[in-house]
Amino acid sequence: MPQFHFDIHTTFIARDKEGVDFPDLEAAKVCATAGALSLVIEEMRRDHRFSPNHSIKITNAAGQVLHTARYGDCVAVRV
Repeated sequence: MPQFHFDIHTTFIARDKEGVDFPDLEAAKVCATAGALSLVIEEMRRDHRFSPNHSIKITNAAGQVLHTARYGDCVAVRV
């Protein structure tokens, strides 16, 4: 099973050094999107706003970016 790493990009970069096994990239994308949504909710609870350009980047073991789950793509903002 391929291993994917989930690097969190906010005002800093938190690298995922361990990685997680998923059957394919599509399954990893689902997990990254759910994780980004969870982090948006956490930010909203903390200070009532979020940064839509923050993201979770899925990389392979070599560090190549395979997909980016932007916070702003995980929610529908209504004004």
